Amino acid sequence: MDSEEEKYAAFEEMVKKTVYVDNLSPLVTEAVLKTAFNRFGNVEKVEFITNFTQLRTTAGEFTFVLLISEFCSADYLV
Repeated sequence: MDSEEEKYAAFEEMVKKTVYVDNLSPLVTEAVLKTAFNRFGNVEKVEFITNFTQLRTTAGEFTFVLLISEFCSADYLV
């Protein structure tokens, strides 16, 4: 079983590879985001976040994009 320190270290590594994206058009799809973010690293996962105020899981609100490796500089993503 993993220790708490190992779990936290794994969490920190995931955070370093995750980008939060807000104010997306409802027309944005997983394929669009993967294409856009592949310039910065291979995209492992795109996760649209459920908007519980409108009970929607479609794109258009916000998402997390998980890259396989850390991107070189967050400056490119701002």
